[in-house]
Amino acid sequence: MVSRESAKRQIIGGVNMSAPSFESFVAQYLRLAVCGTYWGDEGKGKIVDICSEYFDIVVRFSGGENAGHSVNDESKNFAFHLLPSGFARGKTCVLAGGVLLKLQALVAEIAENTPKLSCTAPDVLIDERCPIWTPYHALFEAYIERLRGKDAIGTTGRAMGPLQGFHSMREGVIAAHLRDRRQLMRVVTQLHAILKPCFDKMVDEVPTPASVVDELVALAQSSGILKSIIDTGAYLFDEITKGSKRVLFEGSQATGLDVNAGTWPFTTSTSSTAGGIAAGTLLPPGALSGTLLVMKLFPTRVGGGSMPSELSSREAIQRFADANPELFENGSARAEFLEDRLRHCNTDDATSAELGEYIMVKAREIGVSTGRGRSPGRPDLAWARYAIRVNDPIGCVLNGLDVVSGLEIIEVVTGYRYRGVELAPGIVPVLDLANVEPVIEQWPGWKEDITGAASMNQLPQNARRFIERFEEGLGRSIILIGTGTKRRDVIFREPKARLNAIF
Repeated sequence: MVSRESAKRQIIGGVNMSAPSFESFVAQYLRLAVCGTYWGDEGKGKIVDICSEYFDIVVRFSGGENAGHSVNDESKNFAFHLLPSGFARGKTCVLAGGVLLKLQALVAEIAENTPKLSCTAPDVLIDERCPIWTPYHALFEAYIERLRGKDAIGTTGRAMGPLQGFHSMREGVIAAHLRDRRQLMRVVTQLHAILKPCFDKMVDEVPTPASVVDELVALAQSSGILKSIIDTGAYLFDEITKGSKRVLFEGSQATGLDVNAGTWPFTTSTSSTAGGIAAGTLLPPGALSGTLLVMKLFPTRVGGGSMPSELSSREAIQRFADANPELFENGSARAEFLEDRLRHCNTDDATSAELGEYIMVKAREIGVSTGRGRSPGRPDLAWARYAIRVNDPIGCVLNGLDVVSGLEIIEVVTGYRYRGVELAPGIVPVLDLANVEPVIEQWPGWKEDITGAASMNQLPQNARRFIERFEEGLGRSIILIGTGTKRRDVIFREPKARLNAIF
């Protein structure tokens, strides 16, 4: 007879993962990171939510409110932008010094999500080094994008670039300034003075330094957030060295948007890879035990920047999303579209753009933070191998396998060709991605709907073969497979020892 505690240990999000179990796999890693492969929106929030059951502290180490993670716990949906996804399970949440913080957004997010909790609201700790957003950053970003004209980067409009940029120039507000109104007034006034020549050329209304300071002080005091501002680097180091707490690091965005590893200048402004954890948290590099690299079968991208596997133009896919909002809501219009379009996609007359629209609707590719339509690309092994090279994960997570149910043929990018030469695995000219030609193979799909499958034996033979083939192409074990949006819609696979680490 299995004891209640033993049975509990074999469950992850409602799915039986008994030996070999995900719990036993995760137990090997006291400090685990979850990072993204492509250009974000890959389901990291769900994976962090699943993993956080086995950790005590969940840490955001970079990014800002321009990142968005969704968590579906069966009864309630959480939408996180600044809060680590571990908030949904009541885990201690840390916003490390690498996080770009809009105080107004954080306070609103805590207020919105706390009533949804089925547990006690967790502590949310904020590093005293976090750069703090002001309206001046947003005004300056709008000014820059207008000057760029047709060469605009297509930012989220959340002003993360200016916030990080001025912080790198040692200008602006950090969380520690919120403790001292006089210091806060000094740095806000100085930032206003630096940007005034730009503001004088704009028609936008510019708040005075005093009004900016008044809002920040009032919000910090009324929310009680001042007591949460600490040196989180010291806190984490202490918890780790005592050996009493397990720590999970939550990445924002993904490798393709990392300010160094990504397709600069069409990137975010902070580090999104595992390598950014040390700088973002002030923990030593050796503190990290391992990284899970999350990808979805059909990568997506928004804003500017190239994606070699893209199925349609960015502009066309956005026009389609804007013109058909009813297709992203449950109803007869959505059901009819998916049925008709799937039938058409399985004919020789289907175009890649039509497939892109189908994937977009099927996967509801609309941004959590921005509401922008995401442009899908083909499954891309070539970029994934680059992300593996950069992050050296202990295993990969493949989300969105259910999205391709019903497709008879799945086109997969197996390599890149650049200037007439096929590139070696892991090598990508990230600064000249527009001139990369994808090498495409057609792999057999499957007719069966696999949504909600929780074990490999629930998958049809073609789906199992696809996973094995994709894993071989990655050269790294696929240990989790997402088959839906809910916590329970995941399959654990034991890692293969022969797929060794790079180093």
